Amino acid sequence: FIRTMNVHLDKQITDVDERVWEQLMSSDWPGNVREFYNVLERAMNLTEGTRLQIEALPPEMLGKNKSMATSTQRNFPDMEKELIASVLDECSGNLSNVAKKLGIARSTLYRKMGKYGLNPWRVVEKQSD
Repeated sequence: FIRTMNVHLDKQITDVDERVWEQLMSSDWPGNVREFYNVLERAMNLTEGTRLQIEALPPEMLGKNKSMATSTQRNFPDMEKELIASVLDECSGNLSNVAKKLGIARSTLYRKMGKYGLNPWRVVEKQSD
């Protein structure tokens, strides 16, 4: 996300404060990957320099720090799978566009899709129903 947004936002963020990771990982993300993406984009827009600081996160997140051990916490593989599925839908299954949007190589995309059992043609199947 950060590499992709660096390009789109004309930023040079190369480091993230550990507290930012803790806060992002402890959130439930009821709005799914899009909400995560929007929060990260907003934080990057507010960041000056190359390090993403905790102060750039929305104020409502900073007051609701939850334990990383909560059962409702979503793990990274679940978030990654949901992100890839979302971008697959957004790009109508076009794998070149998906890989480009995610900032990863097509071979990496194929590997991750296999790992998560994602089918790029499910978008086309859904549209033809």
